[in-house]
Amino acid sequence: MTVSIWRQLNGTPRLQDGEIHLYRMGLAGETSQYQPVLSADELARAERLLDLTKRQLFIVCRGRLRQILSQYLKISAQDITFRYNDTGKPSLTLDHHCDLVFNLSHSADCAVIAVTRGTDIGVDIEKIDPALEFHKLAERFLDRDEQLVLQRTPAPRKRRMFYRLWTAKESRLKMAGTGFTQSSSQEVAAGSLFHFYVFPGFVATIAGSEEITAIKKYEFSG
Repeated sequence: MTVSIWRQLNGTPRLQDGEIHLYRMGLAGETSQYQPVLSADELARAERLLDLTKRQLFIVCRGRLRQILSQYLKISAQDITFRYNDTGKPSLTLDHHCDLVFNLSHSADCAVIAVTRGTDIGVDIEKIDPALEFHKLAERFLDRDEQLVLQRTPAPRKRRMFYRLWTAKESRLKMAGTGFTQSSSQEVAAGSLFHFYVFPGFVATIAGSEEITAIKKYEFSG
């Protein structure tokens, strides 16, 4: 698998077979430029977020997702339509008549968006919380093999290893379209699993149902 450095996208993105495009971004910004492109249900979902900061981050993230997808679909951002499965995972409606697949994840004020064709993917980003009591979460949600990996990790690296294991599990479950609950301990196999650097203090992982041959990483500039 070939992996590029983070770079600016020049021109129209072109997806090859087995290739994934990753976009990283901060979510700080004015919501006014993104609200007009969101659908009624997205705006209603934003209004249900009582925390103003979370509402702003949601609007910016969804607006930028639409901007990115519009480059591949060659239509305006506001004309993109989504459908959702039972756990809320979004995908393009059949109206778009294409095999474009995407997934997104955000943590704090940063986000990552993955785009590919014809294969299921899941991506997860998490900001490392130095105060998180991760051992309790590990006992509750990680399977036996994952807990063994964590136990064998040297103490100074345990917290970061927990986040690697957590984002790996989360990305596999998102790839499969299932939710992350205590009952979701049943392993979901991934054809490819890749940990990647996003920003200092964050951990991120992407999972693909089939083999990933190349990952191109782009800085979002909208």
